[in-house]
Amino acid sequence: MALSTAQELRLEGEASGIIKGKKGLILDVLEDRFDNLPSTIRDRVNSYSDVIALKSLVVLASTCKSLDEFADGLR
Repeated sequence: MALSTAQELRLEGEASGIIKGKKGLILDVLEDRFDNLPSTIRDRVNSYSDVIALKSLVVLASTCKSLDEFADGLR
């Protein structure tokens, strides 16, 4: 069964919100743990659009020992 245009737009909006939320979470965790974030890390996190990759980055942001370790985990 095909989705209507309105349904497609709603799903795209939900996905966009999830992606935006995960990016915000990653940056918040890193800022809380390591204070000032370099713009390079902020820009790299914001360049992601894959929910599964962002989910992995949430875990990495929570467990890495340094910003360098986090940066190494960015693909």
